[in-house]
Amino acid sequence: VSLMDAKSAYRWVVKNADILNIDVERIAVGGGSAGGYLAAAVATVPGFNDKGDEVSIEIKPKHLLLLNPLLDVSKNRVNKPYGELMSPLHNVVEGHPATLIMTGDKDKVTPLSVAEKYRDKVIELGSPARLVVYQNAGHGFFNYKKSSAFFIETTLLMSEYLEAEL
Repeated sequence: VSLMDAKSAYRWVVKNADILNIDVERIAVGGGSAGGYLAAAVATVPGFNDKGDEVSIEIKPKHLLLLNPLLDVSKNRVNKPYGELMSPLHNVVEGHPATLIMTGDKDKVTPLSVAEKYRDKVIELGSPARLVVYQNAGHGFFNYKKSSAFFIETTLLMSEYLEAEL
């Protein structure tokens, strides 16, 4: 399961932080589309740990950078057996990482209303969350091959966000 792999990767980074010269208090996790789902799920969804993982290593990213993230997979036919258990939207709790969500107003995979609900839930539970909506942009709008302008804009925004927050 990709969620298990993502959690294992996070734990590996934390375990090897000294060798990698990484401050574990400043880890940001991010991705686009399914990668955005995995980033959000790593931070929110309990369980789904690989048997070989050191589960004593806490998964606690400081920030999430999400581009067109799949935030509610409860109605997805592939994930239906797990329903809300695997949905970041349904697993937001206090202490959620500060979050930057970038999405397009024409995204049919992750409707804007879902991104707004996620943002609102994060804020309601006491963490900062910012939603940036790109006009006339569909799913995957940030990919260089779709739009070099959106690619540059989202990359700069993430960089500025992290510089201000970290």
